[in-house]
Amino acid sequence: MAGKREAPQQPASRAKTRRPSSGTSAQYDERSRGRQTYYGDEYAEHRKTSSSEYNGSRRPSGAGGRPPKGGRGKKKRRMPGWQKAIIIILVVLIVLMSAAVAAVVVVNGKLDLIKRIDIGNEAQTSENFDQDATGSDTTTDDQIQFATGKVDPDSDVVNFMLIGRDTGTMGDEVRTEDRGRSDSMMVVSLNRKTKQISIVSLMRDCYVKIPGYKNNKLNAAYSFGGYELMDQTVEENFGIHIDHNVGINFDGFQMVVDKLDGIDITLTQEEADYMELWGFAMEEGVNHMNGEEALAYARSRYVGTGKESNDFGRTYRQRVVVTQVFKELMSRPITQIMDILNSVMECVETDITSNADIMTYAYEVYNYGIDDLQAYRLPQDGEYQDETINKMAVLTVDWDKAQQHLREWLYSDTPVEAHNVDAAN
Repeated sequence: MAGKREAPQQPASRAKTRRPSSGTSAQYDERSRGRQTYYGDEYAEHRKTSSSEYNGSRRPSGAGGRPPKGGRGKKKRRMPGWQKAIIIILVVLIVLMSAAVAAVVVVNGKLDLIKRIDIGNEAQTSENFDQDATGSDTTTDDQIQFATGKVDPDSDVVNFMLIGRDTGTMGDEVRTEDRGRSDSMMVVSLNRKTKQISIVSLMRDCYVKIPGYKNNKLNAAYSFGGYELMDQTVEENFGIHIDHNVGINFDGFQMVVDKLDGIDITLTQEEADYMELWGFAMEEGVNHMNGEEALAYARSRYVGTGKESNDFGRTYRQRVVVTQVFKELMSRPITQIMDILNSVMECVETDITSNADIMTYAYEVYNYGIDDLQAYRLPQDGEYQDETINKMAVLTVDWDKAQQHLREWLYSDTPVEAHNVDAAN
């Protein structure tokens, strides 16, 4: 019987290395794992340090550190600062664009409230004559030199005909809603080269040629054929092209002034006395007027002496009021301007069909500001004659000089020197 074989002894190099218990001095050989070797108390201190590091926010380096489950993991790359800045800018732009789109939608809705004029399809009326003169005629049509020339057009100049319509209410007086003679006529001109806004009052008593009708006063053209006939009459006599028309009635005018909390107007003693006749307590000097008071002042015709007691004084006062309203309006923030305009949309009419065009023109007016606002009147002193024709008190105009003024005021390549609106001339 063969003897029992003994198990062979393993080589010392392959013997398992037991991990020593805490506090012993036995060597814990981890060289096969590529780790540093620690002994006794040194090992305990190492484990304590490794554990505190690992429990923190950082993964410990060197011995004692273990990779997270699923692998050793990858180091997270930080986004460069310039990329963060671009993202922030894009987010801000998106928010602003969204707000702008919403604002455009709101503004478009408000602008839709404006009545649009159907140029070319306005009702025609039979002609009549405002026979306000007494005595015999002082001249005839054959003796009058009417306009023959025209002002060269300029694409950088946009002319608006602003009509004050004799409708709405004034005090206890209710005006007809039918189209009557235009109460006031002003050319508001934007010169895009000089960034200048000009206002030119056209005297209602100017004796003019009206296409398709007999010669008459200028304000009769609106009554006979609306805005289109008025534009044709202005071009025929004053020689300038009207690009767009805007009309506002008395109610709208009063609301604008009231929304501005009134405007300051300087009165003469005669004007203050006249305002008293309307029931408004005024005094010589600066007076703060509400909408109703400003309208009464703008329409006052029979006050003062000489030119001030007729349409010259009246158009002067209209220019003063419009200028003061414009200056006060332009001094307000754009949000308040939009709120004020929103309140009068239904009192305004225009032949500008595109809301985008209206906003473009409004931005230009706001951007140009009030520093270069100019106010004029045609005809100028010494360039007309008071005449009586067909029992009408009219002004026969030197049209060559009138057109020359318009070239200088509206179409000059350089800003026109400031004009004093506080003078009736």
